[in-house]
Amino acid sequence: MFKPSPKILVDAVIFDLDGTIIDSIGIYYKIVEAVLEELGLPQVSKVELRNATEDGGFDWSMIFPEEIKENKEELIKNAWKIAEEIGLKMFLDKVTLIPGAADVLTSVSERGIKLAVVTSTPQKNMTAKLKPLIESGISHLMEEIITADDTNRTKPAA
Repeated sequence: MFKPSPKILVDAVIFDLDGTIIDSIGIYYKIVEAVLEELGLPQVSKVELRNATEDGGFDWSMIFPEEIKENKEELIKNAWKIAEEIGLKMFLDKVTLIPGAADVLTSVSERGIKLAVVTSTPQKNMTAKLKPLIESGISHLMEEIITADDTNRTKPAA
């Protein structure tokens, strides 16, 4: 006979930001594509881009052509500089909420459950990342926003 499980009381729900509340994953691909173009390097597949992404970071050396041995460190430094220069504008121009995210967050909040965000994004980039939450009028629902700068160990560290 079916026995319903007991209800679990939930005081708070913590959400990731990228790919959970905001639709930002495609923007990261576009940033890398723009950096490679600016550096005059060949484009790579999305699979290669995903493989170069680890623990909230990005390993440029994994997507640079093998034959580039000289000045690799300088090239990586330039890649990060270009990504920083264009990334903020791309996020401000293109980032949106995941469809249905506002409804889910509002519904959870209306049940008296506290909401928070934990992200590996540095604080300096949060203005652009929070833009869609602010524009949709739901940013006030987040009681806490924890960024990479708020901890010594960023996710997914245990």
